Amino acid sequence: MVKSNNAKKTITQNHQDNNINRNLHKTQNKNTVARRVQEAFKFAIYIILVSMALGIFFAYLFIKFGNEVVYNVKNTVLHEKQIVNNYFGRLKNLKLFDWLKHKHNEEIAENTHLFDKNFRGPENVKSNSSQAFNYLPNNEPIVNVVKKVLPGVVSIAIDQSNILPGPTFINKNSKIGSGFVIDANKGIIVTNRHVVEESGKYTYKVVTSNGKTLQVLKILQDPVNDLAFVFVNAQAVKLHALQLGDSDHLELGQTVIAIGTPFGEFPSTVTSGIISGLHRKVDAPDMWGYNKTYFDVIQTDAAINPGNSGGPLINLAGQVIGINFAKISGGDNISFALPINLVKKRLEQYNKFGHFRQAFLGVSVRHLDYATASYYGVPAGDLVVNVVPGSPAYKAGIKARDIITKVDNYSLGDIGLISVLSRYNVGDKITLSIARPITRNGFNVSFKTIKIQVTLADRYKFLRR
Repeated sequence: MVKSNNAKKTITQNHQDNNINRNLHKTQNKNTVARRVQEAFKFAIYIILVSMALGIFFAYLFIKFGNEVVYNVKNTVLHEKQIVNNYFGRLKNLKLFDWLKHKHNEEIAENTHLFDKNFRGPENVKSNSSQAFNYLPNNEPIVNVVKKVLPGVVSIAIDQSNILPGPTFINKNSKIGSGFVIDANKGIIVTNRHVVEESGKYTYKVVTSNGKTLQVLKILQDPVNDLAFVFVNAQAVKLHALQLGDSDHLELGQTVIAIGTPFGEFPSTVTSGIISGLHRKVDAPDMWGYNKTYFDVIQTDAAINPGNSGGPLINLAGQVIGINFAKISGGDNISFALPINLVKKRLEQYNKFGHFRQAFLGVSVRHLDYATASYYGVPAGDLVVNVVPGSPAYKAGIKARDIITKVDNYSLGDIGLISVLSRYNVGDKITLSIARPITRNGFNVSFKTIKIQVTLADRYKFLRR
């Protein structure tokens, strides 16, 4: 009985040991699998990181060296293409040169624009050879324009002066300017009024570009715009009228040419430049020494000197776009020309009425722009300096020291009274806004604003009364 119990205990103990061993074995197997999975995961991450590093490395090599390869290939292709183009271009020029060199020199000159001015012909032709192709300047635009317009440009002088073609010595007291023909059939020449302002004291003569002298028969003046029409005998010599352009459609930087008689010594002098500014306001002295303001003036860097006044400012189409009349004293390359559309309007009036028909108010003014008016503490506009007795302004009650600030809806802070009145016709009724000074305390002046209605008169008829 005791043995039997011991045997049972032994069996039971063996079963327990076996169960413990089996559990231990299972646990060991699980740990082994987990460890292997972890190692495989780490290896996969390592492979990915190495692959990424290699990818970045090869991308760097491609960026650094690949662009150089592509650039070299591209340059090689462009170089080969340039060689081919140069070859065929050279061949084309040689063939064209061979065709042209048998032509007359005048025909060659007419076709030089097909060549670059540095082209010297085939390599086997020496530059000093009679067969060498020379760049001829008479196809330059300015040269062609000057040839076209020069016969219509004249010098105007007091009859006692002596003008000859080419450089001459002129008495410094002589009054000499320039002009140009605008109507060959009627013998009408336009110039600046200040060139012939002493027509009541002296007689004037006109000298053409080829040295022909003509006596001036009549002078019609427009002192407001510094214009004058000079009349000569159209049958005495063949005149060449210049074509008038449109000064309302000019561009900054546009090439222009000035022709005149600078200093009264050098007839038919040509200078060129560009349009440097448009719609300029210029103050210039009149015949009495008072400053007069001109509006919508053309600024150019073409050289204009005393004696050039009245000469034409021309575009590359050979059309007159302005009348040279002033320059900045002491300044370089700052000159001014009146717009040609003023002349066209005056020519139309003369052909229709026989005189300049200009709306006339009857005041002398000094323009005060916004900056000047602000400095003096007064309204911007035109300060009335003088009122002509019997004029429309005089009859309407306008007084000296009044400041005209508006004409109808035109504000005079930006543009002057003269420029605004040029837009009206004789007989038009206008409403003036006027700032009239009422009190003065030191430098402080107070104004009251009044409105006055005026009917514009005909300047020509009024002054001839």
